Amino acid sequence: MPMATGIPTTTRAGDTLNFSVISADYPPSAGWALGVSLKNVGNAYTASGTASGDGYSINIGPAVTAPWVPGRYMLSWWVSRGAGLTLERHTLGVQAIVVLPDATTASPSDGRSFARRALDAIEAVIEQRAGRADLEYRINDRQVKHIPPLELMQLRTKLRAEVKAEDNAATLSAGGSLPSRKVFVRFGR
Repeated sequence: MPMATGIPTTTRAGDTLNFSVISADYPPSAGWALGVSLKNVGNAYTASGTASGDGYSINIGPAVTAPWVPGRYMLSWWVSRGAGLTLERHTLGVQAIVVLPDATTASPSDGRSFARRALDAIEAVIEQRAGRADLEYRINDRQVKHIPPLELMQLRTKLRAEVKAEDNAATLSAGGSLPSRKVFVRFGR
């Protein structure tokens, strides 16, 4: 059974992608060659492995990965030998992989999630409207309407819960622990 090692679940455009495949059934010494493909609905990239002992080494460098479009892909690797009617091909593995944007060329981002950005925007609107009572007004022939305060507050509550869930997930993935929800009460005499 073929064994692949070092295949990440995420990679970045512009970074080197390395992994290795060992297959006793399809060794390079028997004329097999390894192919690799990264495909999604709109993009397809291919590469070849190089013989490395009883297996293959895949080293896809920055010059090849730089134009990769960020997104979710299926990474597959296979062996083949021969040509034309005598071509043999065997898929050795398939795995989902996410290509992230090149960190050195991507547009700057403040790093906040959608929920955190939306929460900050809603809180800014609430703060700006704190002294205003109008929900609708007209300037010349243009009418402007605002989201009612109750709806803003409900949306803020929902977004606060999403942001708290994100923060909790980040704390747990960093090896931390969540604060206890136990409440201790002492009754005096």
